[in-house]
Amino acid sequence: MATAEQLNFYKENGYLVIEDFLALDDCKKLKERAKQIVGEFFEKENQEKTKTVSVFTTNDQTRQSDDFFLSSGDKIRSFYEERAVDKDRNLLVDPSRAINKIGHALGELDGVFRQVTVDAKVVALAKQMMRDPLVAQTMYIFKNPGIGGEVNVHQDSTFINTRPMTCQALWFALDDVTAENGCLWVVPKSHTAGITERFVRKPDGPGTIFVRPPPEQTAPWASAQGQADPGKSFPILNDTFPAGDPRWVPLPCKAGAVVLIHGSVVHKSEVNTSENPREVYTFHMIEKGVEYPPDNWLQRTPEFPFQTFDELAGFRGV
Repeated sequence: MATAEQLNFYKENGYLVIEDFLALDDCKKLKERAKQIVGEFFEKENQEKTKTVSVFTTNDQTRQSDDFFLSSGDKIRSFYEERAVDKDRNLLVDPSRAINKIGHALGELDGVFRQVTVDAKVVALAKQMMRDPLVAQTMYIFKNPGIGGEVNVHQDSTFINTRPMTCQALWFALDDVTAENGCLWVVPKSHTAGITERFVRKPDGPGTIFVRPPPEQTAPWASAQGQADPGKSFPILNDTFPAGDPRWVPLPCKAGAVVLIHGSVVHKSEVNTSENPREVYTFHMIEKGVEYPPDNWLQRTPEFPFQTFDELAGFRGV
């Protein structure tokens, strides 16, 4: 659990790093299971002679929002690095380095990840962050050496939006995290102003689009700069918080650390330019009982709704 001083820091700044939170054995266990899942993905592809190549990138997310991505909210699916495939979706790197992330119900559907997600220590921390959390999205992010792509400037409530906004995240470092291998960068106190845009399903067909949030959620810098551009990810945030701006703070940490991330805090991570891995398990939470808009990109079926930690602890699949 976090101390009162740590919680006050989180409330004031929109982020918090707690070192030595996960046992290193748990970090190793999650890394090994993620490797197995990727191996099983490629084995299935080879056996069925299919080529399910869905790329994840934050550089042009509306273009990359295919059905494989949009229907992943209640599944375990693997998504490729942008630079791992060519324009014809042929693999350019070894499969062990090709996957960007696994999502988006990993912590619910996989027993190894679920065990860590519902660990008493994790649940206690989550319940310090909000009164009655629902687990809304669970992911494994690889950021492999030399190819792990950037995650552009963003706010999580752009993607996991509720009314009122309640999204918060826990981000577990499974490797030592440095500026060279792609640590998080945050803008402290940026969570108090609102968000710039929402990432939603198109109302008139397949795909996604960025739209303006409701007025009560809109950050003042967004109001001053006009409408969100549906063809370009986060133009206002990139202009408001450019690279090199002294407001950016890096968050290097050791394997086993957890980072608390407020849904409105501005953050990013850079390309992994090192020879070292930077693997992460992360999940987002929302407060039970709030409105979850039906146009949010991430949707669940009535048979598999978002669950509390208590419900998840007894979950055995759909």
